[in-house]
Amino acid sequence: MSAFATTIDRARAELAANPRLRLGVWLIVGILAGYFAFVIQADRVDAIATDYAVADARLSRGRDLLARQDWAERLAAARATETNLQGRFWRAANEGLAQARLRNVVDELMAKLYLAQPRADLGLSRALPDVPRLWQVQARIYGQGRTPSILRLLHRIANHPNKIVVERVELTRGEGSIQVDLLISGYFLIDERRDGIPGAEG
Repeated sequence: MSAFATTIDRARAELAANPRLRLGVWLIVGILAGYFAFVIQADRVDAIATDYAVADARLSRGRDLLARQDWAERLAAARATETNLQGRFWRAANEGLAQARLRNVVDELMAKLYLAQPRADLGLSRALPDVPRLWQVQARIYGQGRTPSILRLLHRIANHPNKIVVERVELTRGEGSIQVDLLISGYFLIDERRDGIPGAEG
């Protein structure tokens, strides 16, 4: 018989012969069981208290919102903001018309700026994955000119009725002139129903 089995048998014999020892062992077992039950219950209470606090905060916000009397004004302001935002987007019936529209606008931006060796190339054209019907169309503008011409170009871009996003701008100073390299984007809402409608590309 192994030493471990001998120890177990001896412990059993002592427990059988000593009632006070048995009571002490059961008391220890009860204390441990109570401790673990308390820890588990405390974790549950903390979780319930957290859920209750979140629900109470939401309920409080809901009551505050229901108590507001300016919903008509807030709705009108939200609609005005949405209309203004949509007005900044370009519109086209398809990707090809979007590219043509941006190219025409780029040519208009560069007209009468007295840039040397001006050039504009269409770049990336892609649908944005998170926004239905929204396309990004890019163009790259090159040229060389004096500071007033470059500033007028940047001013025209910044003040165009439709939003033009300058993705990158590189200005290189040379002898008496500045080399400009711009990457811009127009964001188009593509709507095939607008095909053939006057002003649909605006």
